[in-house]
Amino acid sequence: MARLESEAKGGFYPTPSEEMDLILKRLSCVPGESITLLDPCCGKGAALKQWKDDLTSKGAITTSFGIEIEKSRAEIAEKVIDHVAKCGYEETRMSHDAFSAMYLNPPFMQMNGERMENTFLRDLTGDYLQPGGVLIFNLPQYVLKDCAKILASRFVNIKVYRFTDANYDTYKQVIVYAKRRRKGLRSEKERRYQQNIEKELVNFSYLGKHAIPSLDVADWETCSYEIPSNEKPVPPEYETAKERKLVELVLQRLAQNRRVIIYTNYTQEYRTNQRIQMVLKRNGVDPVILDGKISADQRFDWLEDQTKKGTKVIITNQRLVELGLDLLAFPTIIFWQMNDDINTVRQAAKRSHRLGQHLHCEVLYLVNDKTQQMAQFQRLMSRRVSALLVEGAIERSDALAKYADTSSSSLTNDLSKMLESSEIANAWEQAAQKDLDSNLELVSEEEFQQKITEAFAKLTQETKNLCGYIEPVVEDNITDDLEALFDSVSDELIDDIFANFDTFTEDDYAAIEAIEVMETKKKEKIESKAKVEQISKSKNKRSSKKEDLYDGLSLFDFAM
Repeated sequence: MARLESEAKGGFYPTPSEEMDLILKRLSCVPGESITLLDPCCGKGAALKQWKDDLTSKGAITTSFGIEIEKSRAEIAEKVIDHVAKCGYEETRMSHDAFSAMYLNPPFMQMNGERMENTFLRDLTGDYLQPGGVLIFNLPQYVLKDCAKILASRFVNIKVYRFTDANYDTYKQVIVYAKRRRKGLRSEKERRYQQNIEKELVNFSYLGKHAIPSLDVADWETCSYEIPSNEKPVPPEYETAKERKLVELVLQRLAQNRRVIIYTNYTQEYRTNQRIQMVLKRNGVDPVILDGKISADQRFDWLEDQTKKGTKVIITNQRLVELGLDLLAFPTIIFWQMNDDINTVRQAAKRSHRLGQHLHCEVLYLVNDKTQQMAQFQRLMSRRVSALLVEGAIERSDALAKYADTSSSSLTNDLSKMLESSEIANAWEQAAQKDLDSNLELVSEEEFQQKITEAFAKLTQETKNLCGYIEPVVEDNITDDLEALFDSVSDELIDDIFANFDTFTEDDYAAIEAIEVMETKKKEKIESKAKVEQISKSKNKRSSKKEDLYDGLSLFDFAM
């Protein structure tokens, strides 16, 4: 993405306003009809705004949509275009047949062995321009041969004009007008037309500028392309398939009383967090955004406060929580977007699965198939497997090892050719299992507390054994012992013992009491004598110390 964005800066060629005025002279509309316009390389939005203003002045109800990957230009375009996506078109999700007309002015450059003009034409006109929709294609004349096949197969009523003499020589640009053909089988006549048009477009690539009429040729009275009304209007509260899936997953988890954290990557000026928050709120969920305004040393307390407040869903950039934070209260993690750094993805994915967690943890990844997101997912899987190889979590002989990215310059294993999306998801799941400590015992949430109790009991016993501690024998069942003793003695002997108790008289009790008194007095006398002896010893000791003190003193010392 960074590479594409940097090249976009060098390959940006805005259409001069005077050329755009001439382009618009051949376009018409029905007053009162709703029209949707798309410019997937809108730059600063000047050409698209000029187009919208022209159609509005002709009575159409026009809505403009722009896509711009370069941030500074996208911010300017936002001020003049109704809707702007600040990213590459590969990251967008658009409805099929959603646009009445498209102005295509892609970067003029070669990438990955293909002209970018042909890449944009192929990727964007197949599904998103409605049948009968008008294409305005701006490209260098010598690139017509690269785009001839797609233009001839998808479009009818094709006409080519070049820029006026004032601007042509700079980039040798031409404008292709065309209408999107209806989908379905072609007649023999249509096939012959396709073949002839393709040949003519290829020939135009090699001819000079005088072989193509200039835009300022005044034929717009006879050559006019009417832009159709939008057959599939985009509702103001439209939600993409990925957004609908996110809402479904979040509502399911909240019904199970499980908190959710949603990870994004393109935030700040892209406002991805705000978009997700709006979609969820529209569906009855009240999420909170954790952004960079909360400093790193305050995030722990912030998360604790949100947990106490009862917050159920948090949206944040995964980089803000990848290290040092435990998300024990949020056992469900959903990656809305992924980061190209596999270490960031792995760290962020483990924030809930920490020591002390007693809830079932799950990590979900939302990826649009057949888009740039799937290509990124494939790259990350290769990097994840490579990291596991380095860490020794898997062996070279493991089946997963074939997916490793073994080259620092290019991906030697082209996963997009090797695997279907379902197979990629399965391989990712296997890699995720290898990412867990092999010594961990995985149990269900219902079994967890019982397993913890058993583990602590086992740990306690092993600790006692290591310390040589022996449990004391406690005889707490005296009654049973007495009963056993009495059972072992004959009844006659027991009767004799109790008979002696029965003959015990008061004189016997008095004699015992007198003996106890004598013993007490004797004990007191002994204690008193010992005390006197102790006092005597103490006095003798003090006297001795005093004599030692005076020993060696003269009469002069006493006089002093």
